[in-house]
Amino acid sequence: MSDRRRWANHPLVQLPRVRYREFFREPEAVFWVFIFPVLLAAGLGIAVYDQMRCGPNSDSFEAAALFAREGAFDGFVSLGGGSVMDVAKLVAVLWDSEQSVLDVVGLDKVRGRRTALAQVPTTAGTGSEA
Repeated sequence: MSDRRRWANHPLVQLPRVRYREFFREPEAVFWVFIFPVLLAAGLGIAVYDQMRCGPNSDSFEAAALFAREGAFDGFVSLGGGSVMDVAKLVAVLWDSEQSVLDVVGLDKVRGRRTALAQVPTTAGTGSEA
Protein backbone atom coordinates (compact mmCIF):
# COMPACT_ATOMS: atom_id res chain seq x y z
CA MET A 1 0.00 0.00 0.00
CA SER A 2 1.35 3.42 -0.90
CA ASP A 3 2.14 5.99 1.78
CA ARG A 4 -0.54 8.28 0.42
CA ARG A 5 -3.30 5.69 0.70
CA ARG A 6 -2.15 4.65 4.16
CA TRP A 7 -2.31 8.23 5.45
CA ALA A 8 -5.65 8.97 3.79
CA ASN A 9 -7.46 6.76 6.31
CA HIS A 10 -5.53 7.97 9.33
CA PRO A 11 -7.77 9.63 11.99
CA LEU A 12 -5.64 12.80 11.99
CA VAL A 13 -6.38 13.20 8.30
CA GLN A 14 -10.03 12.15 8.49
CA LEU A 15 -11.00 14.55 11.30
CA PRO A 16 -10.09 17.76 9.44
CA ARG A 17 -11.84 16.45 6.31
CA VAL A 18 -15.04 15.84 8.25
CA ARG A 19 -14.83 19.26 9.91
CA TYR A 20 -14.31 21.05 6.57
CA ARG A 21 -17.33 19.27 5.09
CA GLU A 22 -19.46 20.25 8.09
CA PHE A 23 -18.28 23.85 7.87
CA PHE A 24 -19.13 24.24 4.19
CA ARG A 25 -22.57 22.73 4.69
CA GLU A 26 -23.44 25.51 7.17
CA PRO A 27 -24.38 28.64 5.19
CA GLU A 28 -24.20 30.94 8.20
CA ALA A 29 -20.59 30.00 8.91
CA VAL A 30 -19.63 30.48 5.27
CA PHE A 31 -21.33 33.89 5.26
CA TRP A 32 -19.52 35.18 8.35
CA VAL A 33 -16.12 33.79 7.39
CA PHE A 34 -16.05 34.56 3.65
CA ILE A 35 -18.79 36.98 2.55
CA PHE A 36 -18.96 39.38 5.51
CA PRO A 37 -15.23 40.30 5.37
CA VAL A 38 -15.53 40.96 1.63
CA LEU A 39 -18.45 43.32 2.25
CA LEU A 40 -16.43 45.15 4.89
CA ALA A 41 -13.36 45.33 2.65
CA ALA A 42 -15.51 46.78 -0.14
CA GLY A 43 -16.37 49.64 2.19
CA LEU A 44 -20.04 48.82 2.49
CA GLY A 45 -21.63 50.04 5.68
CA ILE A 46 -23.26 47.19 7.55
CA ALA A 47 -25.85 47.31 10.30
CA VAL A 48 -27.14 44.19 12.03
CA TYR A 49 -30.75 43.80 13.12
CA ASP A 50 -30.88 40.92 15.57
CA GLN A 51 -34.22 41.42 17.31
CA MET A 52 -36.25 38.89 15.31
CA ARG A 53 -38.28 36.39 17.26
CA CYS A 54 -39.70 33.09 16.07
CA GLY A 55 -43.12 33.32 14.47
CA PRO A 56 -43.28 36.64 12.64
CA ASN A 57 -46.16 38.96 13.47
CA SER A 58 -47.05 42.56 12.72
CA ASP A 59 -45.01 43.84 15.69
CA SER A 60 -41.82 42.08 14.57
CA PHE A 61 -42.33 43.38 11.03
CA GLU A 62 -42.97 46.96 12.22
CA ALA A 63 -39.85 46.91 14.41
CA ALA A 64 -37.69 45.63 11.55
CA ALA A 65 -39.23 48.11 9.11
CA LEU A 66 -38.54 50.99 11.53
CA PHE A 67 -34.90 49.87 11.77
CA ALA A 68 -34.73 49.85 7.95
CA ARG A 69 -36.35 53.28 7.64
CA GLU A 70 -33.93 54.81 10.13
CA GLY A 71 -30.96 53.28 8.31
CA ALA A 72 -32.17 53.97 4.75
CA PHE A 73 -30.14 51.00 3.49
CA ASP A 74 -29.35 50.24 -0.15
CA GLY A 75 -29.98 46.53 0.30
CA PHE A 76 -30.66 43.79 2.79
CA VAL A 77 -29.16 40.41 3.61
CA SER A 78 -31.24 38.03 5.70
CA LEU A 79 -29.52 35.21 7.48
CA GLY A 80 -31.69 32.69 9.29
CA GLY A 81 -34.75 30.52 9.14
CA GLY A 82 -38.19 30.98 7.68
CA SER A 83 -39.39 33.69 10.08
CA VAL A 84 -36.33 35.82 9.44
CA MET A 85 -36.60 35.39 5.68
CA ASP A 86 -40.34 36.15 5.62
CA VAL A 87 -39.94 39.39 7.54
CA ALA A 88 -36.90 40.38 5.46
CA LYS A 89 -38.90 39.96 2.24
CA LEU A 90 -41.63 42.25 3.56
CA VAL A 91 -39.13 44.81 4.87
CA ALA A 92 -37.26 44.88 1.54
CA VAL A 93 -40.51 45.60 -0.28
CA LEU A 94 -42.26 47.91 2.18
CA TRP A 95 -39.68 49.84 4.22
CA ASP A 96 -39.87 52.89 1.95
CA SER A 97 -43.39 52.34 0.61
CA GLU A 98 -46.75 53.76 1.53
CA GLN A 99 -48.29 50.32 1.11
CA SER A 100 -49.11 48.20 4.15
CA VAL A 101 -48.65 44.48 4.61
CA LEU A 102 -52.33 43.93 3.80
CA ASP A 103 -51.95 45.93 0.57
CA VAL A 104 -49.41 43.46 -0.84
CA VAL A 105 -51.17 40.20 -0.05
CA GLY A 106 -51.66 38.36 -3.35
CA LEU A 107 -49.99 38.30 -6.75
CA ASP A 108 -48.56 41.44 -8.39
CA LYS A 109 -49.68 43.82 -5.64
CA VAL A 110 -46.34 45.51 -4.88
CA ARG A 111 -45.97 49.00 -6.36
CA GLY A 112 -42.85 51.10 -6.72
CA ARG A 113 -39.21 50.50 -6.05
CA ARG A 114 -37.95 47.23 -4.62
CA THR A 115 -34.77 47.09 -2.56
CA ALA A 116 -32.13 44.43 -3.23
CA LEU A 117 -32.43 41.39 -0.95
CA ALA A 118 -30.11 38.43 -0.58
CA GLN A 119 -31.25 35.57 1.62
CA VAL A 120 -29.08 32.91 3.27
CA PRO A 121 -31.19 30.12 4.79
CA THR A 122 -29.50 28.54 7.80
CA THR A 123 -31.91 25.75 8.64
CA ALA A 124 -32.99 22.53 7.02
CA GLY A 125 -36.56 23.77 6.85
CA THR A 126 -38.60 25.28 4.05
CA GLY A 127 -36.54 27.37 1.65
CA SER A 128 -33.13 25.99 2.56
CA GLU A 129 -33.00 23.81 -0.54
CA ALA A 130 -33.00 26.84 -2.85
